[in-house]
Amino acid sequence: MIFSGFFAILAAMGHQGPPAIAGALAIGMGACELHGASELRHGRAGGIRWMVGGELGLLLVVVGYAGWMATHFDPVVFQQQLPEWYMQRMEHDLRNAGLSENEFPTFWRFVNRVAYSVVAFVTVIYQGGLAFYYHRRTATAKLVLGE
Repeated sequence: MIFSGFFAILAAMGHQGPPAIAGALAIGMGACELHGASELRHGRAGGIRWMVGGELGLLLVVVGYAGWMATHFDPVVFQQQLPEWYMQRMEHDLRNAGLSENEFPTFWRFVNRVAYSVVAFVTVIYQGGLAFYYHRRTATAKLVLGE
């Protein structure tokens, strides 16, 4: 929640709506999970539903954000945001790899799509796995808490 809040604020300050919204939604999903954990600590097995919902909600937020970022990438803006020394180094390395300057935008789009595809895949595995794990513990929580 802390990281999401920090990056949501940075995105909002930079007038980047979708990243700011995704960060705010991620904070909300973290709050759902914390509320569920609090419910469990207070002896209410219904907290598991909040935890599952928080994980599934976060999964949707991250996959949606990754999809948006993968399809709305602007290589020109990306290159402008890099420090000059770094861009010179990257251009040198890409030329040595056999790419022409005209191929740089295509390369950056490819790297962006791969990176966000990996983020989405890992999120499905991790958040989906946690949601499944929590869901599978519902009966145990009810038994332990006497519900």
